[in-house]
Amino acid sequence: MSIQNTLVQANRFFEFVNEQKEMPDIFSLFSEQEGRKMPYPYDDVASIVMAYNPVIEALNVLFASEPSSTKTFSPQGGYVADKNSTTMFKPVEDFDILLKQKCEYFLSLLCTEDFEAGVAGQSEDFARDTLAENRTLALQMINQVYLENVGNAHVQIGILHLSSHIDYDVGFPNLQTIALAALSDKNDDVKDYAVQCYENWNHRNGLKVLKTIHSDTLWLQEYIDSVIVSLSENFPEEACVSAILC
Repeated sequence: MSIQNTLVQANRFFEFVNEQKEMPDIFSLFSEQEGRKMPYPYDDVASIVMAYNPVIEALNVLFASEPSSTKTFSPQGGYVADKNSTTMFKPVEDFDILLKQKCEYFLSLLCTEDFEAGVAGQSEDFARDTLAENRTLALQMINQVYLENVGNAHVQIGILHLSSHIDYDVGFPNLQTIALAALSDKNDDVKDYAVQCYENWNHRNGLKVLKTIHSDTLWLQEYIDSVIVSLSENFPEEACVSAILC
């Protein structure tokens, strides 16, 4: 089996795991079966490999049968060539390398998605999966991609969109910092999604923040005001404190 075919078969395995939520017989999935075709481009395979360590042993077995010239091959993703080992891949242990790989894949998802209120896309699913694996890594990934793409409204909106769906305490303080910064953005659509974060989080601290924000854009200010009213009703004690301080 060629290197490319091996990776394509790996992709089929990962998609199956995502759908079935269990570990199937890996070698039966890697075997060539007529009609088992996946609509995923070759470039995406390494990114999917990044998230799944269990397949490495099987990949190593398959790569061991390849000519020695293939030992220098290293796909972009969560695994790197190990020239000092009999195996083709080893898990990436360096946090910075893994963070870089996660950021690149996360950004690629954000750039190709359209965002719809209340609907989770692939980028959100990836962020949630990463949160489940390693909260620190996930929040740093989201934060870094946002900071590196300030001025790219589409990416900013995508991150704010998924941030608004993540529980306040889970994302604290990274996602709150992102939303706070977005409220000062020049783009009204970015500000709109930042306000949505505070609306969806439904947290008392949102009152303190939104009461300091003013927009010259009528529809946006009306939205801010409506969220302030809603939060004031949900947290009347906080609303009273804010009123006294103001």
